Amino acid sequence: MNHGEMYTQNKTVIDMGGSLTWIVCIILAVMIIHFSCSTGTATGYVGSICANGLGIFDYIGLICCAPIYLLVLILTSGGLKIW
Repeated sequence: MNHGEMYTQNKTVIDMGGSLTWIVCIILAVMIIHFSCSTGTATGYVGSICANGLGIFDYIGLICCAPIYLLVLILTSGGLKIW
């Protein structure tokens, strides 16, 4: 195996890991919103999403900046409970 093949394989693994991280963040954000709204425990930012639904910036956050959006969702929720 030469250096070029190793680089290509490592890059593929990193690309797949980055995509997987993005998908996991989107799924976690949607699950947090869904469970918090369904249990009635949502407060703060998540509470306003439950009351008003997802806005355009929420969709943009989920698609473009999923890990950051998930972090913002957790930090601004005001005491997140998903169980």
